[in-house]
Amino acid sequence: MNKASKNSIIYGFGMIALAAAGLLNTVVLTHVLDGRTYAMYGLLITAANAAVTVISLGYPNSYMRFYYDHPQRKMNFLLRCIAIPLVLLILLVCCLLEPQRFLTSMLFETQLSLPAVLLLSCYLLFLLVHQFSVRGVRMEERAWNYVISECVFKFGFIFAVATLFWVHQTVSFLQVITCLAVCTFAAVAVNFFTLFRLKTKQEKTQDAPMSQAKLFGFGFPLMLHTAAVLVIPLIEKMLIRRLSGWETLGIYTAASVFFTFVNLFANAVNNVWEPIVYQNYRERKKFPAMLHDVAFSATAVSTLVFALSVLLRRWLVLPLAPQYHAVVSIVPTVIYAACFQMTSGFYSAGINIAQKTVHSTVSSVIQIVSSAALCFVLIPRFGLCGVAASVLISILLSRGYRAVVGVHYYSTGVREIKSLLLCVLCLPICFVTMIDYSFLSDVLLFVAVLVMLVLIGNRELLFLLKKGIRFFFGKSKESSQ
Repeated sequence: MNKASKNSIIYGFGMIALAAAGLLNTVVLTHVLDGRTYAMYGLLITAANAAVTVISLGYPNSYMRFYYDHPQRKMNFLLRCIAIPLVLLILLVCCLLEPQRFLTSMLFETQLSLPAVLLLSCYLLFLLVHQFSVRGVRMEERAWNYVISECVFKFGFIFAVATLFWVHQTVSFLQVITCLAVCTFAAVAVNFFTLFRLKTKQEKTQDAPMSQAKLFGFGFPLMLHTAAVLVIPLIEKMLIRRLSGWETLGIYTAASVFFTFVNLFANAVNNVWEPIVYQNYRERKKFPAMLHDVAFSATAVSTLVFALSVLLRRWLVLPLAPQYHAVVSIVPTVIYAACFQMTSGFYSAGINIAQKTVHSTVSSVIQIVSSAALCFVLIPRFGLCGVAASVLISILLSRGYRAVVGVHYYSTGVREIKSLLLCVLCLPICFVTMIDYSFLSDVLLFVAVLVMLVLIGNRELLFLLKKGIRFFFGKSKESSQ
């Protein structure tokens, strides 16, 4: 079995473990935290990820993109990429520590204590370092290293919160921040040994070290796109809090766990796929066909996942505390939005390959404008369903744009009509699931999506299945012979 196949299996195992951790995290927190604290936790996670993404200025993406091209020692290149984000983090911490606590008051509608702000600052620091450390181990193809560090953070946090609840019978927001900071530090520590071994030089593709201007120029537009993806949920949550209160925000936070499940799968695939892209995109005769196969396979899998979410949504919400079962109406829509985001990522690979990341900025603007406008219109009228609809439509517009531009810069060599049909035909089904969620309707829609997948995929699905089996197991059979 080749290295890519082994890493695929390891990342697949990690995906299963992290999915289990995500489910366990939601189950535990919805039972041990009161509604307001759980909503504040969800808001904190979204805000922290958005803040770290913005202050990183896209340098983690540049670190990955030029990992095989720079002439420096690997550790020196890592320090070069992280230096400016660390300076910006110090400035952000100074803003958090100002006496009026304006930022935290705006976010949580209450002033955090000095210990809480200090712990929050530590959490942001460890989160920033973690962004670079996981990319380092991914590019070194240390799959186990990546999986273990993520599991240490996820399961460690769950264990810490559960232990505090067992001891004190209640968990405060300050204790939640403490658990986040400690567990993020532990995740970074797992990668320390790998980071300190990054002393070898790359093969020289240029004589001078990679300039900050080039690193910034590549990564900054990607940061804007990623920040938009993270800031938009933050804006939505703040609007929900203001328009509907903390209770509704808590319910929406519980619904986002399904989005996280799909993202975990997407991350597991990207951990294997991105290094392959950057190493092989110059092979114009072979790689476009591989890109098509992988992208269409992702579309087919996404369609199947969406169909299952329609059929099984009643059972998917059962692990949540009873007061969060209202999310059943938007589960398929949330999952489909995450699936489309994953699928479009494969088709938009040409943007990074061609270094035309300005289109990521355009995509971000599309998503910000459309999501904000839809939130103001739909949330007051439709509540949770309005939030789900605004998220879905904004992702379709922005990610669809990126996919079209990506294929323009790096064509797969064929017309992607089948993928387009699958994505478009699933859209009206999403809206039907929010209007009618009777069991009979769910069964009929499930069957309709499966029939649509078989008719559109036709022989290509069977061909890709056989090809995938040969990819994973063909070389191991040859070696055994």
